[in-house]
Amino acid sequence: MNTYSFSVIGRNGWGLGFGPRPTHCHKCTAELPAPKADTCAAGYGCGARETIPAHIDAPVLKPGETLARSPAVCYACCAADDKARMIDTGRAVLYLTTEKASGRALLSNWPGSLTFRGGTVRKGAHNMARYRYDAWFTGPDGAPWHAVQYGGNTQIAHCKRVKA
Repeated sequence: MNTYSFSVIGRNGWGLGFGPRPTHCHKCTAELPAPKADTCAAGYGCGARETIPAHIDAPVLKPGETLARSPAVCYACCAADDKARMIDTGRAVLYLTTEKASGRALLSNWPGSLTFRGGTVRKGAHNMARYRYDAWFTGPDGAPWHAVQYGGNTQIAHCKRVKA
């Protein structure tokens, strides 16, 4: 049986439980693909945490506990949410990789449904992480953005909108 996690909010903080695998996107109601056994990918992302009635997917809750879960969202809706959040806040956390053929920066969200191509990646020194990688790209709003990745053991890049 395919399951996904939900959180039980108790008096002492968060706990973890499991419920049936969602079959449709919470936002656009598109059918979600079944997970693939060879990749262990779920086939969907998670939306904002919401409180749900205790009789849905609920184990036996103790007094004072409520149930919350992150609803399933298809990758297209994940991209739309990330794009809207980038335009609204001017900040994002993306994954920085480089294209092997050209050496250009490639920034994407977690499922890879929202991607941006940038210029070359500049490698510099950092006092604690040893390396710092900088990349510049054009964001979803048409403005210039700057991405910074610290260290060589991660792809997480902290991005923000910069002045032209």
